[in-house]
Amino acid sequence: MNILPAQPILGQNLQPGYCGFITREHDLVGDGIEYFEHFETGLPFVHTFIVEGQSSSSAINIIEAHAGTGVARATLDQYLGQKNCQCFIRIPAGYNGKIGGEIVSAASAHLGERYSFSLIVADAVANTVLGRCLNQLTLDLPDRFLCWALSSAHRKICSQLVALALQDQYYLRLRGCLRRPADTIMPRELGNDPSIWNPATYKIS
Repeated sequence: MNILPAQPILGQNLQPGYCGFITREHDLVGDGIEYFEHFETGLPFVHTFIVEGQSSSSAINIIEAHAGTGVARATLDQYLGQKNCQCFIRIPAGYNGKIGGEIVSAASAHLGERYSFSLIVADAVANTVLGRCLNQLTLDLPDRFLCWALSSAHRKICSQLVALALQDQYYLRLRGCLRRPADTIMPRELGNDPSIWNPATYKIS
């Protein structure tokens, strides 16, 4: 991962279909994700979203699944200028404008869906010491079963939404953690998987 500090500029380090990753959110869900993903390596991402583009008010819109709003549009500004919150922008491997538009369209199809707190519970169980041991011994079968049992067709968590939008591209669906069901993929794992992204990563503020 080649991290490049930058100011957020649409058309340069921000394009429709680029994906953002946040290292800290001051809420119960963010705290929980950070704790239960501490076994994973890489940057400690706790939230992720998709860059949509510029709104009529000149704000940069994103699409995210958030505990407070469900799957909805928001603005990038909310994640900038915070002392303890770092924002990284990653570019899907093989990106071009057509692919970016398709990623945004795939995410937009889920607008209005609710947040899946039950999947957060499944991830918490899977990332206990016992849960991780069982998953390693059984090729993640307990994790997959819990996520399947507790998932809903019309509820999403942030990384599930982004993974689904990326999996809409067949060539990405064959890479890294995207080969697994989207409801088993968490932000830290997704954002640090080198097979999914271009090496250049923008750290924006």
